[in-house]
Amino acid sequence: MDFEIEIKREFLLEARELVEQAEEAFLDFERNHSDLTVIDNIFRLFHTLKGSGFTAGFDQLGNFTHKLENILSALKSREINVTPELCNTLIQSNDILSDWISDLQDDIDYFNPKAEALETELKSFLSESSSAPVSEVQKPSQAFGMFDDDEDSSENESFAAPQIIVPTPIKSTAIGRVLVVDDEPDIRELIQMYLEEINLEIITAGNGQEGLDFFKSGNKPDLVLSDLRMPQMDGLQFIGKLREIEPDIPVIFISGAAEREDIISFIELGAFNFIEKPITRQLLLHQVKNALSFRKTQESITKVSMLNFKVHMACYQLVRTKDQEKKAKLENEILALLEQISELNNEMINYKNLSVA
Repeated sequence: MDFEIEIKREFLLEARELVEQAEEAFLDFERNHSDLTVIDNIFRLFHTLKGSGFTAGFDQLGNFTHKLENILSALKSREINVTPELCNTLIQSNDILSDWISDLQDDIDYFNPKAEALETELKSFLSESSSAPVSEVQKPSQAFGMFDDDEDSSENESFAAPQIIVPTPIKSTAIGRVLVVDDEPDIRELIQMYLEEINLEIITAGNGQEGLDFFKSGNKPDLVLSDLRMPQMDGLQFIGKLREIEPDIPVIFISGAAEREDIISFIELGAFNFIEKPITRQLLLHQVKNALSFRKTQESITKVSMLNFKVHMACYQLVRTKDQEKKAKLENEILALLEQISELNNEMINYKNLSVA
């Protein structure tokens, strides 16, 4: 989760710069409506903003920018005419984007009602021309490139942005810390004995309240195993409160008396899996291995996504800058980022499966 927020915040900083560049370009466009190179420049800025917005998880922003991109594409191909009303709407849209980015920096989940209202007006300009191309919105896997394939640009020829692909999750070994919450000492000891065989650090708690206190003291395990029926605070209450402070940690429920309603509650709380008592060693080890492997792989993929985004933005800056010193600095930065991505890829590929004999 921390990496996802970091991606979003980094995007907003870069988005601010893109919108400011678009504002300057719109001023040039106001002075000379016939200069298609200005339209092309604004199109590139919004194309990058759209792709990066989707990549960072801002779907509403990406969809809105996509509408602007369609308008600019139609202007480039002269399928719609430049009018004072259209110019004003485009400038107003850029102003909305600027305010929107500020609002998102204050509230990462901000929903913009102004953008939703203006989208209808943008569509009306396209509807005036039956031949105006209204393309499908491309999600990050499609829109990650900075420029369209059919665009002819001397800058593009001098530098081709590397295409980075997030690897497919690979099941992997993950040694870590496990919190075991159960009111029966014998069960806690049995689970601890099994899991210590595969070099896991085990912390135990006698009920949900003790487990919650462990988290509130600043500790953070990689996995939680929780009994269902316990005094003081049962498993469902414990995990419900835990989700408020640690929404992503994997949880495996353990119970010998789970009913249908309990299973539904497990699912609603996002439980990774359920183990029925009496506990068998092999099943326990397999379930724990899978949960830890999933968590570690997801963390690595999130890191790779963040690094991909940084490469994407650095490539965009490299294409645009004329400063040779800055170019050299950006090239070194991109190479360093690619090296980090390669190391993470190798780390995921080289995870060895736990031996569960």
